[in-house]
Amino acid sequence: MSGSFTTNSLFTYTTANGAITLTGYSGPGGALSIPSTLNGLPVTGIGANAFKAVGSLTSVTIPAGITSIGLRAFAACPNLTTIAVDGLNNSLSSMDGVLFDKLQTTLIQCPGGKAGSYAIPAGVTALEAMRLILVAA
Repeated sequence: MSGSFTTNSLFTYTTANGAITLTGYSGPGGALSIPSTLNGLPVTGIGANAFKAVGSLTSVTIPAGITSIGLRAFAACPNLTTIAVDGLNNSLSSMDGVLFDKLQTTLIQCPGGKAGSYAIPAGVTALEAMRLILVAA
């Protein structure tokens, strides 16, 4: 698979096979809606570490076309309280601001800024490796 690396004012990304994977973010933070397209191409992935340590990020909305999310994509984001997924997404979903696979059997990412404790739902059978960080109180 060949690809090219590109930067715009908010994102760095790779293009391969007519689709974009986000690899970095340099925007202001706050509430972020991931774009469904950039430069006329569909955004289908979020790469490993793409939003890692973006301390100003408070919420993320993932569009229907995102099919893959790399490891540690939202790691070390202490103010990230909610990850929402478009209900039409065929690969991912969210419940109570936490990111899951579509069937909600795999917990992918619990936001680092989510307040209080979090009980993993009974239907979850897998936790994505390297995505959950336990913090000692």
